[in-house]
Amino acid sequence: MTASEMRSDLAKTQLWVWGCMESKGFHDGRTNDDDDTLVRNTLIGTEISEAIQEVKRHWTDTPSEELKDKVAEELADVAIRLFDVAGCLGLNLSVSEWFRKEETPNRDDLFHSLGMLQYITSSWFGSVSGLRVHDSDSVVVAAILQCCDGICAIIDRDLFAAVERKMVKNMARPHKYGTPEATTLCTTQTSMTEPVSVS
Repeated sequence: MTASEMRSDLAKTQLWVWGCMESKGFHDGRTNDDDDTLVRNTLIGTEISEAIQEVKRHWTDTPSEELKDKVAEELADVAIRLFDVAGCLGLNLSVSEWFRKEETPNRDDLFHSLGMLQYITSSWFGSVSGLRVHDSDSVVVAAILQCCDGICAIIDRDLFAAVERKMVKNMARPHKYGTPEATTLCTTQTSMTEPVSVS
């Protein structure tokens, strides 16, 4: 999918990203129970922390283009993991029509925006579980995506263009991206073979 296609259809993007993660083996042995949902959410938090660390350690009044690209890439990783979690939990991102508007919240303070991203995400982590998914979770995921998109706008980058570049790389990578087989944190009975249906 291209960046413009992703931006115009979040639900289709969710299925596309989910399919990539499935084909690369990242759903093997996973279920939607609380433990596995916690693992997925922790990985999202890790990606947010990496974006924050890039800014904290290297940002100046005149940041390099490479640094801007790196921050956008970390935010793309956040978006990719969010789309995958949304597919795993059966969230319906098509209800988030408001996200597709061209207007992005004008936030001049990059550090404030990153802090807001971390706050919204960690608040959602505290309420979501694999067994109790709420309609409002779709809106929160879209809000987190919009926050990532707004931060990219501040640094003159396009979130979905960064997601497109990252997904092209991910699709070319080996099964489980070449990492050794890892055991899950919980005992699972089934593997995820399709995204949870959205009713």
